[in-house]
Amino acid sequence: MNQISQINKKLDSFIKRYYLSALIKGVLLYIGFVLLYVLFWIFIEHFFWLPQSARGLVFWAIIVFSSFLFYKLILLPSLKYLSILKGINYEAAAKIIGEAFPEIDDSLLNTLQLNKMEKTDLLLASINQRTNALKFFSFETIIKLKENTKYIKYALAPLLITAPFYLFGKQGVIEDSLKRVVDYNTLYQPPPPFTFKLINDSLTAVEGSEFTLKVDIAGDVYPENIQIRYNNEQYYLTKNNINNFSYDFPPFDSSVDFELFSGPVRSAPYRLEVIKTPSILTARMSLNYPKYTKKENITFSNLGNISVPSGTKIVWDLTARDTRAISFFDFNKEALFYKKNSSFSYNKTVFSSLRYRVSPSNNNLKDYEPLEFAIEVVKDAPPSIQVEVKEQSLPQEVLYFYGQANDDYGVTALVLKYYKVGERDSEKIQDVTNFNNKNLTFYHAFPGALNLTKGKAYELYFEVSDNNPYPYPNKTRSRIFTYSNKGANEVVNNQLTKQKEVVSELERSFLKLNEEENTLSLLKLNQKQNDKLTFSDQQKIREMLQRQEEQEDLLKRFNEQTKKSFNLLESNPQDPLQKEIERRLQSQEKEILKDKKLIKELKDLTNKLNKEELFDRLDEMKKKSKSKQRSLQQMLELTKRFYVRQKAGQIKRELEELSKAQQELSEASPRNNNTKSQDSLNKDFESISKALDSLSKQNSSLTKPSPFPNTEAEQASIKKDQEKSSQTLSERDNSTRKTLKEELLLKAKKSQSKAANKISQLSAKLSGMSSGGGQQELIEDSRMLRQILDNLLIFSFEQEDLILRFKQQKPQQAKYALNLIKQKTIRTHFEHIDDSLFVLSLRQPRISEKINKEISNVFFSIDKSLDLFSNTRTSEGVAAQQYSLTAANNLAELLSKVLSSMEMELSPGQGEGDMQLPDIIMSQEELQKTAEELQEKESESSSGDKESSQDGEKGSKSKGSGSKSGKGKKNNSSGPGKSKPFGQEFFDSEESGEAIMRLYQEQQRLRQALQYLLRDKGLVPGAENVLQKMKKIEQSLINQGITEDNLVQIKNLKYELLKLNNALNEKGRQEQRESRTNKKLYNANTRATIDSLRQKFNSREQLNRQTLPLYDEYVKRVFDYFNQQYDKL
Repeated sequence: MNQISQINKKLDSFIKRYYLSALIKGVLLYIGFVLLYVLFWIFIEHFFWLPQSARGLVFWAIIVFSSFLFYKLILLPSLKYLSILKGINYEAAAKIIGEAFPEIDDSLLNTLQLNKMEKTDLLLASINQRTNALKFFSFETIIKLKENTKYIKYALAPLLITAPFYLFGKQGVIEDSLKRVVDYNTLYQPPPPFTFKLINDSLTAVEGSEFTLKVDIAGDVYPENIQIRYNNEQYYLTKNNINNFSYDFPPFDSSVDFELFSGPVRSAPYRLEVIKTPSILTARMSLNYPKYTKKENITFSNLGNISVPSGTKIVWDLTARDTRAISFFDFNKEALFYKKNSSFSYNKTVFSSLRYRVSPSNNNLKDYEPLEFAIEVVKDAPPSIQVEVKEQSLPQEVLYFYGQANDDYGVTALVLKYYKVGERDSEKIQDVTNFNNKNLTFYHAFPGALNLTKGKAYELYFEVSDNNPYPYPNKTRSRIFTYSNKGANEVVNNQLTKQKEVVSELERSFLKLNEEENTLSLLKLNQKQNDKLTFSDQQKIREMLQRQEEQEDLLKRFNEQTKKSFNLLESNPQDPLQKEIERRLQSQEKEILKDKKLIKELKDLTNKLNKEELFDRLDEMKKKSKSKQRSLQQMLELTKRFYVRQKAGQIKRELEELSKAQQELSEASPRNNNTKSQDSLNKDFESISKALDSLSKQNSSLTKPSPFPNTEAEQASIKKDQEKSSQTLSERDNSTRKTLKEELLLKAKKSQSKAANKISQLSAKLSGMSSGGGQQELIEDSRMLRQILDNLLIFSFEQEDLILRFKQQKPQQAKYALNLIKQKTIRTHFEHIDDSLFVLSLRQPRISEKINKEISNVFFSIDKSLDLFSNTRTSEGVAAQQYSLTAANNLAELLSKVLSSMEMELSPGQGEGDMQLPDIIMSQEELQKTAEELQEKESESSSGDKESSQDGEKGSKSKGSGSKSGKGKKNNSSGPGKSKPFGQEFFDSEESGEAIMRLYQEQQRLRQALQYLLRDKGLVPGAENVLQKMKKIEQSLINQGITEDNLVQIKNLKYELLKLNNALNEKGRQEQRESRTNKKLYNANTRATIDSLRQKFNSREQLNRQTLPLYDEYVKRVFDYFNQQYDKL
């Protein structure tokens, strides 16, 4: 039975393998047949475009056919393989096996049939026998699965059919046809020759905006035109090229449906969606101006570019629809408007120019159609200020200012700030009270009532502030002005320096005068050979006249500077030198006017080519030029002499001030008496010493120098005392011992006091320089003038005799030539007279222009007569000689008057003295001071001041050498037969014996001078008593030296001399020369000065810039105009 079971198992395995082979075969066949069936109908659909019903029938036919094949070929073998359905039985399987194995044939089938019979032993034996024979056979080997590979061709056939379509990109033939078959419910049309393809990214349009529809044509055929239909209207599309069309939809408020068509070809329906836009309906912009502009707030009903002042608050109020938010973006940061319903608002205060953008947004559109505008912020321009200044030097330096301030919105403050030069940190402020707030003009005088430091220069400027509060008012400064704050001495020194420069310039111009004369002589010589003026001659004459005009301008400037000098310097109305200079200045001004008129006439004649009259006028100018040249040389010499005298007086005053300052320093407190202060005084004296040396050289350059004292020894001694003071004060500063400090301070004060006294004595020594020349000089000049008169008389007699000869002789006679030579010789003699007279005129101002004029007339007439005699024009020559004789007689008369005037000033015996009573009183005062100082020094010497004694001995030696050297100097004030004024001597306090002797000599000299004076003026009551007292003082000085009694007698003598002076005044015989400082008060007319500045200011076409009611744009243009500085001062 077990063997039967094994046979059954083998049969089961065979049956399963049998159905597995059938399943494989069925799958391959199913794939092949179904795909071929589908491809068949796909091709039918592709070529014939079956209707919906046919496609539905095909679709269901394919479903039925596929299902049937699936059931038969796949489902049934699968179910039988899985034994779900009953397959073939064992007998059928045995038959198949028997057919496959001939050895088995029916044996297996018979065994199975026997097994069904009733079992017997024989049957069982037979069955066993048969099973034993079958057990060696494998029934599964009968089914060969590989034999199913022959059915693969059926499965690959459809794939091979479709492969070319996919390889060449024609898969649409299969896929589209299959799609239509599957989607048999949809109506499909056969493909047209072309199709519409929309190339827009989306069919979405913005409300109120146009939308451009872009269409491409795909296909083998391209239509000529395409139409679009919407809103029951149809329009043609624009053809861009053969296969591209476009259409511009107008703005829509809502969505719209449309379709495209061309002939029978139509597109699918489309829909254009319209998006609502955020829109600003109304806009309002309010401008809230800052208070400082004083402008009213305004509101605009729209948005736009605006120009506003800095600090303006701007408020935007907007209404909008379909808007979720509105943003404000200034290209730096973004902010949102405040929203309330459909209203939006935003505000901003602007301080600088900006561009901004207002952008509405909603859910679909962000920052839609932004609006960009600009806000130009007009910065509050800094105020401007323009100032005119006029300087007044007399009687004190004052700066007068007139100006105008300007600002776009107003000025709040105007101040004047001043400070010492180099000390900007110590700046001070002065209010400008004379300020007109309406037209913003002002005037101011500096320093006014300010208490400024003497001699310190100041810098000052005006500062104007506007009313802008952001962040603080703008301020503008004017240019810096300098206030020299010169002291009286500095003003005088500056004026003297200017005078010296003009004099030097005038001296250089003398060289050109001779050139002009030579040019004129050459022109005149050329014209004798030519009939008319050439262009070159005209040009030379014009150039000569131009130089002559420059010469006249220089003279005018010289006159102005000289007048200023008289106003500033010490004046002495009785000084003949000053009186003569003033007179000549007036005369010179008149001559300048005449000369300018003559030059103008000559220019006209040159242009008119009037040769004869032109050269007559040129001869007249040449004649005047010689006289003027001589007068100018005299004027220069007199001015230089006056300058030397006034400079000496100025140095004298500076020495007096320095002496006072040195004495005050010696008496100052220890805190103020320091090295710095002493060094400053040392520098001042060094400057004065250089001025003295320069003045000495200038005095030496005069034709006849004035008496000038030798002060080298005095200067050296003063410098020594000052340096010793500085050194002692420096040692005191470095010392730490209190007692030593006090000793050093006391020692320094003694040196300072000595220096102060010596400076005072040096000042007294220069006192004689400011007076005029002495009697001795006057005597010498009168003798010289008398000799000149004698020579002039000889000239007149010779000239008169020669005139008679020419009248008696004819040109053909032999003696005619000898007479010409004689005339030439006489002219040479007159040249000698002229030279002597010229030298004298440089010392004596009495030799005036009239004398020079007559001298020029003599030369001119003689030269003319020689020219006429040379041309045998005898009668005319004799007439010219008579003119020369008349001029010589006039000259002799003028000189005689001058000589008489000089002799009247001289008195018998005055060759020995030239002092007047005021001079004697002044010298007596200085003698008294010297005696007091000598007594004080002797007291110090007796107290044991050894160091001071040594210094005195050194000073004595220095003084002695100085005195000896001074005697040999030409400029020494002492002349033959007279002693030096004591005020011009220098002594040192330790030279007691020599000093007392000099006191005696000085007192004796003063007594002798008084005797000479009284001899001239006549005795008055008390005169003999004064002379006796002076003799008594002389005896006391020799016998007792300096005592208290002698000092009392000297003091009393001063009062006696004053009484004597009063007595002489009462008698009416006083001839003193009173030297006084200029006391003319020049009351500065401030209003007149300011008015002149205002007139000058207005002449610049300065606008009165008040705020005008203009729009901002025009206001800006006005400022731009002024910023170009068309109206600069």
